[in-house]
Amino acid sequence: HMKILVILNPVSGGTSNDKAVLRIHEQAVQTASDFKFVYTTGVDDDKRVQLEIKNYKPDLVIAGGGDGTIQLAARNLVRKKIPMAILPLGSANGLATALGFSQNPVDAVDAIFKSTTTRPLDMLKFNQRYACIHLGDIGVNAHMVKE
Repeated sequence: HMKILVILNPVSGGTSNDKAVLRIHEQAVQTASDFKFVYTTGVDDDKRVQLEIKNYKPDLVIAGGGDGTIQLAARNLVRKKIPMAILPLGSANGLATALGFSQNPVDAVDAIFKSTTTRPLDMLKFNQRYACIHLGDIGVNAHMVKE
């Protein structure tokens, strides 16, 4: 059976993500998949994600949140042969929108579980530290959305 690690930002988008979480549970049961959730807190998220990937050894990682959560998941999957699915739960969902993914969380979960294709995704790295997969800003866009 498939092992799925879900990295979820519980405060993405400023609305409840309960429907998406419930749908992941339903789909995992229907597909006889094992799953584990890691909720981001903003404190040591990279370490916790790396530990879960190492110990749980998932076949798939679902990044549920906005562009920041997707970036967190992606940078911890670099050079690993583990596909990442995007569950858009943020305010703007820039990358998911650019890739043409559904903005409806339940539909997005269904699409993840039905999908059989993957595609490579480029990642920029600068100053040997910062990774970017969609857009890089200094938080102005997030601040505008918040206000």
